[in-house]
Amino acid sequence: MGKRLIQDVIIKTKFKKPLLKTKEFIGQERQIKEEIAEKLYSIQLDVDETKKTRKIWLKMLFGILAVAIIGLVVQFILNNFSYSIINITPHQESTEVNLSLSAYRGEQKNSLGFEVMQFNKELSTQGNATGFSGEGQKANGKIIVFNTYSSSDQRLIANTRFESSDGKIYRTKTPILIPGFGSVEATVYADKSGPDYNIGLTDFTIPGLKGDPRYKKIYGRSKTEMTGGSNPSVKIISEKDIESTRNELKGKISEFLKNEAEKQKPDGYALYLDAIKINFSDIENNPKIGNTAETFVFKLNGEATIFLIKKEDLSRIVSKEYLGLEEKIDVENIENINFTLLAKNEENSEITFNIKGNAHFVWYFNEAEMIDKLMKKGSNYAEIFKDYPRIDKAEIIFKPGWWQTLPKRESHILIEKILY
Repeated sequence: MGKRLIQDVIIKTKFKKPLLKTKEFIGQERQIKEEIAEKLYSIQLDVDETKKTRKIWLKMLFGILAVAIIGLVVQFILNNFSYSIINITPHQESTEVNLSLSAYRGEQKNSLGFEVMQFNKELSTQGNATGFSGEGQKANGKIIVFNTYSSSDQRLIANTRFESSDGKIYRTKTPILIPGFGSVEATVYADKSGPDYNIGLTDFTIPGLKGDPRYKKIYGRSKTEMTGGSNPSVKIISEKDIESTRNELKGKISEFLKNEAEKQKPDGYALYLDAIKINFSDIENNPKIGNTAETFVFKLNGEATIFLIKKEDLSRIVSKEYLGLEEKIDVENIENINFTLLAKNEENSEITFNIKGNAHFVWYFNEAEMIDKLMKKGSNYAEIFKDYPRIDKAEIIFKPGWWQTLPKRESHILIEKILY
């Protein structure tokens, strides 16, 4: 429709206005007004039609834009918040195995390697003394006997007396051989029972050498205090008391060290509890059997040596031995097979062990490679699965189910291995 100008609505007349309105003039005037009204109405209709058309087009445009924006938002949400689960059933077999192997510490090219972790833990516990002394207990302790007399060895017979600085006598139970200008450790026992012989660190002379030039040159010096002396019928620490507290601590230390090993085990390594060796040692100043006491505190130290074997390497050797295949195959339950440590050397550089049980062999496939191929391929996922002949079955579960497209984010694609 063409654009109307103001000139279109102006009616130009050539007649002269009469001085008096005649019927003819009134008729012409009415006709002109009707024509003007008609043309103004027609223009108004055209304007209204134009506005209506413009509104329709604007609504359509906004609708298209809204649909496009909603589509983009939905696609963004689905690409970023949808996820897929790929259930893969790899080829599997189960076989009974019974194999003895040797392994060597560190990375090995042509043999099986292992690594070592070591942990220490010291614990203490309070025990109750349950023993009683019948005739009383004699104190005892360790001394160092010195020979500053001669370069020749000096021999002292069993039951040799050693006298403390305050005149108390202690004796050895076995002979002593002191190296020339050297020293030797010996255990001495009080001559009499009773707590009076529980003394601290001191020096000792040998009364039997009095009047001999060796008297001042051969002497003893405390290494530990003299303890354990008690009067008759008093409570003392029995052997059973020591053993029960020691065993209690062994259990607690073992549990702690095994838990610590589990926490710090590197990824990819098998940890066998039977391959954890713990050496226990008493603390030097622990109470002794026969010490007078109602209660006592006992300390124990445990040092664990843990042997770790790489699961991939062990699976490879077992698979080759029982399946005769060089390809990569995992023994899925490699850590649950019975493991027995047969031998180890002092340096912990070589071990021999046996594994026995039902091995669950699972053929390997590269998960990261598979996800990458599936994301690049588009919707024809079946073609990708054909590239993996060691997969028995594959299924993709889309979330939401109607969005049959893999997410754009790799982290939203999960692979779950179905084992049987």
